[in-house]
Amino acid sequence: MRIARYLPAICWVALVCRAAADEPLPVDVFSDDPFEMEAETSANKQLPVDVFCPAVTQDDYDEEYADVPTSIKPVALIVVGTLDEETMALKVERTLFGPRISEIQLAPVRPEIKEVKYGEPRIFCLSLAGSRRRTKPRSERVSTEASRPDLQFALSEYFERYRVFPLEDEPILTAMAQARLDLLVLGSSMIFVGRPVEAAGQANNDSAGAPPSKRLPVAIAVERVLHGPDAVAGKTVNVSGALDPYASSTGSYIYFVREMKNTDGQNVYQVQRRWPDSEVALVDKTLKRRALFPVRDGRQEVLFSGTVRAAITLIDTHFDPGQKLVARRLIADSEVALPEVTAFVEAHLFSKEADGLASYDQQMYLVRVLGRIEQHRTDGEVARLINLMLDKIQAGATFPRDADREHAARRPQAYADSNNSLQWLLQTLDERDAARIFGARLLQVRPLGAYGWAAEIWACLHSCHFEEHMELAQAIERMAKIVPVTFSASARKRDAQPRGHSEPISRVAFVGDGTRLQTFSADGVTCYWDPRTGASIDRVVEPINRKSRKAAIEASETKTVNGRKLGDGETAFLSEDRQHWYIFKATDAHGKYPRPSAFSIEVSDVASREATDGRDDIAEAGDPWRSLGKIPVTWGEHRPFGLVPDGKSIYFETRIFRRDNLQPVSRAKAAGDISDIRFFADGSRYVLKTSDRDRERDRWALGSQGVTKGKEKLSHIRIHDAKTGRTLLAVELPQHTRCPAAVSEDGRLLAIVEGKNAVKIWPIPAE
Repeated sequence: MRIARYLPAICWVALVCRAAADEPLPVDVFSDDPFEMEAETSANKQLPVDVFCPAVTQDDYDEEYADVPTSIKPVALIVVGTLDEETMALKVERTLFGPRISEIQLAPVRPEIKEVKYGEPRIFCLSLAGSRRRTKPRSERVSTEASRPDLQFALSEYFERYRVFPLEDEPILTAMAQARLDLLVLGSSMIFVGRPVEAAGQANNDSAGAPPSKRLPVAIAVERVLHGPDAVAGKTVNVSGALDPYASSTGSYIYFVREMKNTDGQNVYQVQRRWPDSEVALVDKTLKRRALFPVRDGRQEVLFSGTVRAAITLIDTHFDPGQKLVARRLIADSEVALPEVTAFVEAHLFSKEADGLASYDQQMYLVRVLGRIEQHRTDGEVARLINLMLDKIQAGATFPRDADREHAARRPQAYADSNNSLQWLLQTLDERDAARIFGARLLQVRPLGAYGWAAEIWACLHSCHFEEHMELAQAIERMAKIVPVTFSASARKRDAQPRGHSEPISRVAFVGDGTRLQTFSADGVTCYWDPRTGASIDRVVEPINRKSRKAAIEASETKTVNGRKLGDGETAFLSEDRQHWYIFKATDAHGKYPRPSAFSIEVSDVASREATDGRDDIAEAGDPWRSLGKIPVTWGEHRPFGLVPDGKSIYFETRIFRRDNLQPVSRAKAAGDISDIRFFADGSRYVLKTSDRDRERDRWALGSQGVTKGKEKLSHIRIHDAKTGRTLLAVELPQHTRCPAAVSEDGRLLAIVEGKNAVKIWPIPAE
């Protein structure tokens, strides 16, 4: 039985029953709340005002603003109702968030909103007319011209896809509505009930028409304080901000104050919402929920307050903010959630046709939650489940290939059409650990194509770069067996004659036949060292001429080659024998930020320009440039590039091609971002510097910044064979260090600068 199929009906009944009893809405339909501990006894506990909810903030703005605490939210109402196409009147059946209103007049909206089904019940997320996203073009914004003096709303413009929802999304929208209410109430520094006081100068202060920054403060007589120590009943205070134009039968309103500012010598309370006083009971009930949410680093996060089982069910949603809300609930309550999440994932490792799942997406999201909970552990439940799957695969288990066609038709937003649990589990681990622990086993089961696992195993090896990491680990082991010459190149202040640098070394190079090592620094000092012993040979102090360097850069940008001025995206290289020019030109680049999809290679003989006597009208003698062809590239994998010093090849990152016909020669497997490449003098090998890629920003991680706690990122300096691409030797270094490196001309010595000018020189074996 699929739980998700019956949840909307359960939620509907619960909401309708509470509405019939005339109780305040929204309603938390998940009554068996595990967070109810000490809720009543801690109702009056004063917690920090800095309350936040990244899921709600994402829904209103974007993930980049997830660290914004409480602010004026664009979504003012979430209701279930039926919209009349002619009058644009929305008849409200029930309210999920906001004051209860029976009918709403919508402002004019764009006609291409596909989710609206006129005359049929839908869930509407509404904002006050005039709310607008700054990045929206003016032509796409909701009209702010009020055609009626009564309350008007507009469909929320902040996420075009999420303005109108079908009724099957009511469970997750109910959870989001409760989170919105918690954030509004608990995130307010002060909440009081008051009545506007008519005063001179306020007659023209149209709170519905003027923007918040232009409105005059409004005097409010405080009748009752619901929360906050600053307001006192019976006094008059000045307020400004989002004075929502709801109608109150008593004339009194609830004011949700974000902060107090001093404006023109008077204290003005900045209001983020104003509701009719009929919702006082709802606010009082919400204030008692303070103890339900954890406090981390001085901040309190509003989470989904339902059960773990409800969160497991609701995580299968295409509504990203709702997905984030329930995922962070599971991660925050990891001790309780871990057993249930693990049991659910384990029960569906080999499920076909999404048996027992709302969709394959549900399994994928829960595996990700499991990975966030364990934070790259190699001895936890993730590792156990991977071993369990590999054992069953080797025992003959078939791949669960069949897709849930019924669900795919009902939910076209589904991402996964097959059960890739093995790949999802491996992706939760650090790539290096996954390759070290499971790489050999994956290579063993790779031939099991008869059971349908060939594509899945290939995807696992490729997505996690298993073979690259395994090859790199072996290269590091080989390098560890070579003992380097180590010395410090830092100058000590107490020495009468310093022998090193006072600033970090920026460049290192071997001189001549490799008998001397040269180091450069921003202090203007050039030092010479004996690479065999590390002894200082010479120290030269030279003035730094920054102007000459700038002039050299400008001259290179206006370079003319063989009568051809280099254009945008063109780079020229002169061959080793100085007989040919090669131009690399980025092509097929489009968009605001051009990203080349190919490079065209052209070559010209140096002598061909001399045959024209230096004339610019070289067309008469024939264009000396001939095209060699194009090399397709992927954005981010096309730099650095240039000529290999063997006189026969060119390179794009770790891909090497022949110069005459651009046929591929080799490609190295290098997981990570490539920052530098240096070829040996004969072109037989090259030194490659790579660094671990930045991890994808974790939108579910606890804390407002969404940063995953993982292993420290590392850099690697590697030596590769140019003919095969194989990693021969490698050194592992801390990330975010310059680590200049150089190879001697004969290819027998490798010098690397680590940390605070610590120089290491390795002898490189010939084979």
